Formats: sequence, C-alpha cells, structure tokens
Amino acid sequence: MRGAPSGPTGRALDVMELLGREPTARLRYVDIVQALGLNQGTAHSILKTLSDRGWVARDPVDKTFALGPALAALAKKADKARPLVSAARLVARDLAEELGFATSVIELVGNELLVLDFYRTEKSVPAPPPGLKVPYAPPYGTAFAAVATAEERKAWLARRATPSKAVGKALERALELSRERGYDVDWTTPAVAQLTTLVGSMDELHPTLLAAMDQILLEYTAPSFEESGANRPVTSITAPVLGIGGHARLGIAIHPISRIPARRIQACGRRLAEVTGKIGTPAASG
Repeated sequence: MRGAPSGPTGRALDVMELLGREPTARLRYVDIVQALGLNQGTAHSILKTLSDRGWVARDPVDKTFALGPALAALAKKADKARPLVSAARLVARDLAEELGFATSVIELVGNELLVLDFYRTEKSVPAPPPGLKVPYAPPYGTAFAAVATAEERKAWLARRATPSKAVGKALERALELSRERGYDVDWTTPAVAQLTTLVGSMDELHPTLLAAMDQILLEYTAPSFEESGANRPVTSITAPVLGIGGHARLGIAIHPISRIPARRIQACGRRLAEVTGKIGTPAASG
C-alpha cells in the first residue's frame, strides 16, 4: 500500500505485538518502556487508550499488562472473516498428529513471513513460535515465491544476500522444483539461517566471507533427495495454500528439524501438498 506509515499507530501495534510474543508473560509498565524504547508519556498514553478499549488488560494487584478481552473477541470474528486461515489451522493440527512432526501456519505479510500458529507433538523439537517474523527473501519463502507472479518472483530473487549469478540460478531451479512438486524442502540449519540474516543486513562484506556465503547457499538451496536410502537434515517442508488467482499468502509447514530418510521427506511433502491442495484453489499459470 502506498503512502507513509503512521508513527503513532506503529507504536501502539508494537505494544500489542510485544504482549503477544509471550501470551502468558505479564509485563510491567517499565518493561514495555524499556523493550520498545518509548518515552514514559507516550507509553502511558498508548497503554491507557488500549486499556480503555479492552485491547490490553492491567492487573489491579501487580500492575502488569497482558492482552485484553477485546482482542479475543476480534480474533473469533477474524476466523469467520478468513475461512482459508481457519481451514489451514485445522489441517496443520491434524498433520501434526498424523505425521508426528510439529507443524505451523505461515502467512505472507508484505515482505515478511509471519508464523500464525504452531502445533507441537510429544516428540517434536522446538520450532518457530507464533508471532515470529522472518524476511521474505532467499532462502526463506521459496514455496510462496514458486507460485507468485513473474514480477514477484523477480523481486524475491533480488532480495537475496549475495549477488552471485550461480546462487541466482540455483534459487531459480529451487523455485521450479517447488512449483513442480507442490512443496519446498528447507535444509537450512539454524546457524546458516542466522548467518544469512546477518549477511543480508550488512552493506559491505569481505570477499572471502561473500564467497563462503555463496557456497553455503548453493549447498542448501536445492540438494537432490531423490537418492534412496540417504538420511537428510530437514528444517521444514512447506506447501502453499493457494488463494484467489492461484497465488499464495498462506502456507503450512512441517518441522522435522532432524535427519530423516529421503523417502520419508518425499512422503511428507506429497501428503502436505495433497491436503493443502484440497483447501486452496488451482494454481495460476505464469
């Protein structure tokens, strides 16, 4: 959307997002001021307004703040207004029980990927919590970019951390594979994920580090898992939920975060593509 963002609105939303990161945590006034770098007057005005509207609740005993009842009421209405999200949540929850891996529902919001919901199993390891945001830039969001328009794919590719032509070609091949299969496999380890985020925020990079970054992305972009018998480290398997026009703003992910057999990866991916295909619309061409 064009136009300048509203600073006051952004600060109010920052407060809501801060309280929403850990729904069970109760933050004091000073905690909110320090976490968001607000001055006391601004923080007081925001919290009073949100409290008066029921968006934030203040405990009368310990004076801490938490999300309020008005937000819960609005969330119920939002579920009815966004049936595709509700359907994706049900599918993700059922897949966690069926496959034994943690699952999540992801939404593309602007140039960020937002984790809407996360479903754990007894044996699953920790995975991205609800509210987590990551940049919609390579290697993140391949499943979304694979079904995007040509213009959107080009913009996604341009946001990669390195200008290497070899990496660009590998990413284009990853998009092709994801579109053909109906799902994407993310091999990126937490350490590599942290490194790509760091590199993406740097204006200048030593040529030696840039070359190393190129190699890492090439190795993790689109390895072949068609070789039977091999166990591969998999962070997530993601399939897009297609909306109107055949493009994706939602996705469902499985989070093995472990080494699993190649055949198991394929089976999980096919199952994921199957169930997301049932709640989405046919893919658009181009």
